[in-house]
Amino acid sequence: AKRVNTSATTVSLALRGSSKISNSTVEKIKKVAVELDYRPNTMARGLVGSCTKTLAFVFNYPTLDLANDRSFMQIFHDFAQYAQTLQYRVLFHSVSNVMPIEDIIAEMKSYGVGGMLLVSDLDEQGKKAIEKAAFPTVLVGRYIESPKASCVMLDGKNGAMQAVDYLHKLGHKRIAFVGRMPEREVSIQRLTGYMEAMSKLGLDVDESLIFDSPFDMDSGELVGLRLARLRPLPTAVLA
Repeated sequence: AKRVNTSATTVSLALRGSSKISNSTVEKIKKVAVELDYRPNTMARGLVGSCTKTLAFVFNYPTLDLANDRSFMQIFHDFAQYAQTLQYRVLFHSVSNVMPIEDIIAEMKSYGVGGMLLVSDLDEQGKKAIEKAAFPTVLVGRYIESPKASCVMLDGKNGAMQAVDYLHKLGHKRIAFVGRMPEREVSIQRLTGYMEAMSKLGLDVDESLIFDSPFDMDSGELVGLRLARLRPLPTAVLA
């Protein structure tokens, strides 16, 4: 503003393409902006106007879990790509330790996000926080009924049933299941689908072939070693 001998308001209007400012003044201001390597703070501008054109992708599990799970990396990639077509920027947020959802929402509010895609476990406190949030939330893999939230569910049960059916058609009967986690909804769905499909096909559900395991590489390696010691060996594994 000092370089072109005008007010900050005039500079702001010129850089936003306002028709209220003459072309000659706009050109002077743009020229000085280039010389000074000026970049507008779009986040601050959005906060003033209550619209930052920013969406948040929040992975509320340890970051290493994200690195070991290609499915969520693909979800983030597709989310970011589509947001870009709508001229939204994406704020990626991961954690070292799981955070309460109410704390996540408070932090995202401070960034002025317009909406949030959330990958997280969900308890009653978390549901209440989502209900009170100033922006809408989409949950991945967790069911919620709320006018403030939507959910994208993975059909773990049907997927597991199709997998068992496919393996059976290939001639497999001794099929192991890896990934039982009673506290994880998707794990319960997969195990239910596995057991129902096995029963439907007349195959024995052998408890010794069902393994508790978190969804990470190290746990998978340990279960693999246990599977290798089984006699007789399973002929296929659903994990």
